Amino acid sequence: MLHAWCGDQREDERVLDVVKGFGAPSMVHVRRTSPVQMLKDADPMVLHGVSWIVRTVTLAKLQSGAVKALIDGMEQRSSPLSWIGLHPFYGVGERIPLESTAFGLRARHFMVGIFAAWEPGEDAPHRAWADAVEAALKPYALPSAYPNYFGPDRPEQAAQAYGQNTARLLRIKAHYDPNGVFAAMSLPVLAQARAAGLSVVADGDRLVVCGPKAAADLARQLIARKAELLSLVPAWDRAEADRLLSEARGAVARAEAAYRAGRMTEARRNAVATWLDVCEGLARDRGRGALAGWDPMQPLRAAARHAAEKAAQLGG
Repeated sequence: MLHAWCGDQREDERVLDVVKGFGAPSMVHVRRTSPVQMLKDADPMVLHGVSWIVRTVTLAKLQSGAVKALIDGMEQRSSPLSWIGLHPFYGVGERIPLESTAFGLRARHFMVGIFAAWEPGEDAPHRAWADAVEAALKPYALPSAYPNYFGPDRPEQAAQAYGQNTARLLRIKAHYDPNGVFAAMSLPVLAQARAAGLSVVADGDRLVVCGPKAAADLARQLIARKAELLSLVPAWDRAEADRLLSEARGAVARAEAAYRAGRMTEARRNAVATWLDVCEGLARDRGRGALAGWDPMQPLRAAARHAAEKAAQLGG
């Protein structure tokens, strides 16, 4: 166990006694150092020439189910090089104002790093191990993630990692790096797209991206990540949309027939026709709702329902 204590030097002995209380240590080496030196000291622990994948989960506390998942995960490792790290987050870190940095969680928590490492060869069992440990911990997890521990294959975690700081972070990113030159850290790409004026909709197996030419580079990046984004963006169900439009047109036809038979006023007939116009406009501009983060099908369903209701109301 590598334990770092950041605080008043007069508290060193008390903290050391607490750590020793965890069990009988085989060796104790204590010294004061700097964060930079700590990183240098850890360099020899980094494995070179092996493959890696990292997963991360944030726990509010160590519930019994989470502890069992951690123990089971270590016992079921697919590689002896793999390990699970647990970082308690408290003290000075939780006293820093939330808006002072981009990190989105200042409440006390435990950050779990799941590190799968293996010698060159088949990677499937090791990826499966990391994903299984992550899944086992998810029921106990907070909607948060540590940015250093996830990549572009986890866009849902990027959307959680920065919390209420997301919008400000993206504004800074757009100002200083408008062409996306720096990409070491995963950002919430869909929020980034909306901030750039792009709408993103899943249309079957297609990712439809619309917006200003100035955001063309970002649009290409989104399309290149289609496979991971399709399940995260608002979906346009073409079959349902066609059915709803057909129902709205049928409502207009019924309203017209009732009007000609003298059972519906002209105002009522025109109201039904207006709702059809709304339906067709929503279908035509379905990306507009996605720009605001809406489900583009929801307003179409509501408009088609209104058309049917108005057509069923005779008289004025």
